[in-house]
This record gives sequence, structure tokens and C-alpha cells, in this order.
Amino acid sequence: MLPAIVGRFRASYPHVELSLREATSDLQIDALLRHETDVGIVIAPPSTALSQTLTYLPILREPLVAAVPSQWIEARRDGFCGEALAPADFFAAPLILFPRRSAPIFHDLVSGYFAEDRATFSVFQEAIQMRTIIGLVAAGMGVALVPMSMTRLQREGVCYRPLSGPVPTVETGLIWRSNDENAALANFLAIANECMPKVQHES
Repeated sequence: MLPAIVGRFRASYPHVELSLREATSDLQIDALLRHETDVGIVIAPPSTALSQTLTYLPILREPLVAAVPSQWIEARRDGFCGEALAPADFFAAPLILFPRRSAPIFHDLVSGYFAEDRATFSVFQEAIQMRTIIGLVAAGMGVALVPMSMTRLQREGVCYRPLSGPVPTVETGLIWRSNDENAALANFLAIANECMPKVQHES
């Protein structure tokens, strides 16, 4: 979704400097509260935990899928040969996940999925960035749960598989300071609103 929004904004406002910063949701919210950034793209925060000075707009809701080492599939590892994974086989594999302090909402979403199936929740390896997690999967260290949109990130050594049965969904949205009168921010939000139906349809 980000390329569609950013691409259209840059085409519409070529003289506005647009600087992107990669960060987890918690760091983005802190940066907004400190007036270091204008807008963030975050995993949906609980409404009770959201500062009253911030506004959140959902833009995408998608299911989680499993990222699996390609070598496991090529070796026909038990449980990893089909088009869809049984939750029990996924739960039994080493799990790679964000540390809870960096992504508490996503972490709780994953741990809750394990709890609903009465599976033992244990994190084998932690990583801060999603690209790092995918890299560790490619190295054969374990499996991960990722948003479906991540399947567009084709990385050698990684295969994406749906999980059978009900799976958690993750919501992503824009967040900004409610009283911010920055014209560039208003224009960015307007373009994001225009792009949203197209982005959601393509996903």
C-alpha cells in the first residue's frame, strides 16, 4: 500500500520533500508525540491505549500466513508438503517473532493464536524488523507469521503458506496528530484516502 500512496503524492506534489523512516509501530507513535514526524503507518493500536492527541485511520485488514524455509518444503519435511499448513505442524516448529517490547500488538496477536489452539507458545528467535525475520526464515532457522501482503516480498529461500482453519487478521492504518495544521500532511491524507479502495481491492 505504501508505494501506491507515496508514488501518487510525489507525482502530485513534486516540490514537497518526503522523507521516509522505517520503524516499528511503538517508535512511530513516540516520534509523532515528539513532533519528529508527521504521519505513521502502524499496526492498529487499541483504542483505549491511543493518545487523545492522535487520530488513527484503518487502511488495510489482512490475514496472517506462514513464512516457511523453502528447504523444508524441498526436503518434504513432515507437515510442510501441502499447499496449506495444519496449525499443529506450524506450532511445533521454531518460531521467529518480534520482541513484545517492540511490537506488543502483533506479539499478542500471535501468542493469542497459539493460546486459542492450546498450543505451547515459545519464541525461538527474536528480530526487530520484518525483513530480518524473513531473512532468518530463509536461513532455515524457523517459521514466522506475517501479513499476507508480505508474500509480495519474494525472497530466495522462503515460501509462504496459508494455515488451515481460522487465522488471526492484522489491521494496518495511518496515524497522525489530530490538531496538526501542516498542509503537506493534509494533502498526504487526502491522497491516502483516494488510494485506499484501490489498494484494498488489489490486496
